Amino acid sequence: FELKNYDQEMIKAKKNAAEFLYNHALMLLRKKDRLAARDAYEELLQVKKYYSTFRDVDRALEKARELGTNKVLVTMINTSGVPLPPGFEKELTTISVQELNKDWLSYHTTRVKNVNYDYHITVKMKSIRVSPERIREKEFTETKRIDDGWDYVRDEDGEPKKDKDGEPIRVKKFRTISCRVVEVHQEKIATIAGSVDYLDKRRNQLVRSFPIATDAVFSDLSFVPYGDLDALSPETRKKINKRPLPFPSDFALLMQAGQILKPVVKDLVWDNHRLVKF
Repeated sequence: FELKNYDQEMIKAKKNAAEFLYNHALMLLRKKDRLAARDAYEELLQVKKYYSTFRDVDRALEKARELGTNKVLVTMINTSGVPLPPGFEKELTTISVQELNKDWLSYHTTRVKNVNYDYHITVKMKSIRVSPERIREKEFTETKRIDDGWDYVRDEDGEPKKDKDGEPIRVKKFRTISCRVVEVHQEKIATIAGSVDYLDKRRNQLVRSFPIATDAVFSDLSFVPYGDLDALSPETRKKINKRPLPFPSDFALLMQAGQILKPVVKDLVWDNHRLVKF
């Protein structure tokens, strides 16, 4: 058999393929089209497999990634008419979105200068309420019959009776003790309700709107005894060791509701990433 060296042909074919893909990718990028840019990105990756430093392939890849990526701005506004404490909205918008970036999507919670956003996701707080401090009380009484020493058995004249040996007859004496327990139930609720609106900025069109609502509930149950503690059962004795807690402030409860709301918004954005993918 005659052996033939095809190395030069293979090198030439690889160079031709890289040249073709590179030029075709540049043509796609000139379209300024998002989907075309994503196709260009894949072709440029193939070029890098042939030649890692082919022309300015890295710069072209960066441009393709930039053109092909949808930029999404996540913001929060208060339309409830209720003034919020300083720093509340800032704290509420500190949602970590880094792990949401995927599949040609880039989420921001702070507007970046000179970036044209394709979509706006707006968290609208339409209703903010804090209930009054509610205290409900109910009471119950526990009793117990306890040993209270001895007493003599007496006859009709009030004299101690005696047994056959002439000794006074004695019997145990009991008395009943009681303790009144007031059960105190405290409750206060902060509610934030609104919507998460998806706006296509390229068409200035509302894509979807999702209702959201969350509650932060302060609930405390305590027991206050009045009377002889020895009358209480072991279960009740354990309960009275807990004294009533002070009610949280409106601000503290609203902040708690905000912290509950943040993962709700994050999960909603994650579940609906297809709405802003194209």
